[in-house]
Amino acid sequence: DRVWRPGEPVRLTAVSSTDGWLYCVSVRGDGRAVPVFPAGAIDGARLPAAMPATIPGPRRSAGLRAGPPGVERIRCWLADRDISPELPHALLDPAGARLPDRLAADLDAVFAGIAGARMATASLEIRVE
Repeated sequence: DRVWRPGEPVRLTAVSSTDGWLYCVSVRGDGRAVPVFPAGAIDGARLPAAMPATIPGPRRSAGLRAGPPGVERIRCWLADRDISPELPHALLDPAGARLPDRLAADLDAVFAGIAGARMATASLEIRVE
């Protein structure tokens, strides 16, 4: 039920019951999408079982801030193997630059199109006013 203000810092923690590789994107209320993790993460996208990854945190120094007013969705995919070489470079940009609109609209298809990888997904919606 929490309401965020535009620009307010957002802190996330991701934990998995199995080893995996984590990829997260924030889709803001205005439709702008930016990679959140592993964008610049030390040790890349690897997430050992039961080891929390905090964003921002020791593995990622850049902070996540609430976007413009509206509903912001943070979406994550956990793969059972490193799929980084098969993903568009923009999803791995260390600077976390805005994703091209077409890529942002096709995120589910991008991850579903990775052959031979089992995938789990999760999302979190936050309200920004």
